Amino acid sequence: MKKKLWIIVVILALLCQGCSQPDNSKNNLDEMQRIMDKINEEYGTSLKMSTEEDLKKLEEQGVDVSIPDYSDIDLVEFEKEMRRIAEDAAAWKAQQKEEEK
Repeated sequence: MKKKLWIIVVILALLCQGCSQPDNSKNNLDEMQRIMDKINEEYGTSLKMSTEEDLKKLEEQGVDVSIPDYSDIDLVEFEKEMRRIAEDAAAWKAQQKEEEK
């Protein structure tokens, strides 16, 4: 089960680290973080932009952290993907609580 959560983290890391926008990159990254903050509030998750340190930790654990080019990602699509990840994480947490009973 922890492996599934790490897969979710890796997907998020790949999405967020690959978002190198031209001139408006700061604005898009800020907007992406606002989207994640809103989703975190709704789902009780802790999605965030991955740092170089986050990626290094994952790489040390044997996780492939190669980053595809997401420079042209649409914010609507980004929000849909983040919601899917948050829903998967919430379902995983619920399953963990159920298994503890």
